[in-house]
Amino acid sequence: MVYKGRIIGLGLTKEGNPVAVYAISGRSDNSKKRVAKYFDEGYTKRVFIDSWGEPTEEQKRKADIYFYNAMKMFGDLVDGLPYLAISNGVHTDTIANVRHATPDNNNTVLKTLKLFGPEPDTLHTARIGGELNMHLESKYASIGIIPYSTTDLVACDAINFSELKKGEVRTISTYSGLDDSNPAAPEFKKLEDVIERWELDGKTAGELAGNVYNKIDPNLVVCTVAAVWNGTFWDVAVKNMHGDK
Repeated sequence: MVYKGRIIGLGLTKEGNPVAVYAISGRSDNSKKRVAKYFDEGYTKRVFIDSWGEPTEEQKRKADIYFYNAMKMFGDLVDGLPYLAISNGVHTDTIANVRHATPDNNNTVLKTLKLFGPEPDTLHTARIGGELNMHLESKYASIGIIPYSTTDLVACDAINFSELKKGEVRTISTYSGLDDSNPAAPEFKKLEDVIERWELDGKTAGELAGNVYNKIDPNLVVCTVAAVWNGTFWDVAVKNMHGDK
């Protein structure tokens, strides 16, 4: 098994459209007892990680860790231009709301990760986050991570779309996958140390969500999400081990 925890990825489809992907892998029953649900609320669209059925007592006690918007999208942020925030927790909303209030601020992800710090669980799970912002003249994306560290370690950087290959996403995960018996955040000195490059097949969000799902260990995969900006609207799809919603 390779246990990576939660994974976010930003990049381009083979057609050159901006894409964001999200995945959850889980070991415990509580982690696996979740589904991704897509909500189209007009101006705002979001993908919410919810309980599959009635939440357990553990899930209720730690609702902010188990349940959250993994993606939040504005279809017409400013002048009809699209925007997407993505993360492994409740800080998705903060990234999106800060960007919405200050569209020209390119430090949104970095500031949010510093504000929240790592997750308040026994594993000190890293927080990861990113955004796709089409408000500027050129496409802008950023991705970052803040693990548990005594040195306030945090890494966040922009992704240059001109350097991306079509059909490639750059991913970052909450755990290194090096020791499944003792999950820990990946060690790094700079962000590039923890970035993995994935090649993805598929044109639609449904195809891409399925492609990501098949990349995760089948004993651990819980759900995957893909969102593609096709130039007109967000194409969003989820794939769940418990059935798609």
